[in-house]
Amino acid sequence: MIASSASVIEFQQRKSRDLGFADFLPKPVEAKTLMYLLEQTLGLTWIYPDPEPAQVQRPLIMPPAADLAPIYEAACVGRLQAIQALATALGERDPAYGPFRDQILAWVDALDDEAIVNWLSPHLSS
Repeated sequence: MIASSASVIEFQQRKSRDLGFADFLPKPVEAKTLMYLLEQTLGLTWIYPDPEPAQVQRPLIMPPAADLAPIYEAACVGRLQAIQALATALGERDPAYGPFRDQILAWVDALDDEAIVNWLSPHLSS
């Protein structure tokens, strides 16, 4: 067993060990310290999941103005569901637009139609 107390006085720690505790953990308990003490006290070996393979960052490709215009118009009037549907359809039609779709959907999730308007506006004026 491991004793835990907010008192970090050496006397308290020694008293805990005298009472049969294997170690002492001061409060507030830090997860890394607790895990280390459990590992040492119980002879554990932690098994961690394999890290996710690094995802390849795809370049953000802007769709043509004809595809941007309906998204821009919906953003101008705050039609977030329409923006979401248009961006999703665009990403499904051409996977190269996946990063573009993901950025638009992130702004939809954040309810930030103004960011969409500001981002698309320069790509529409020609």
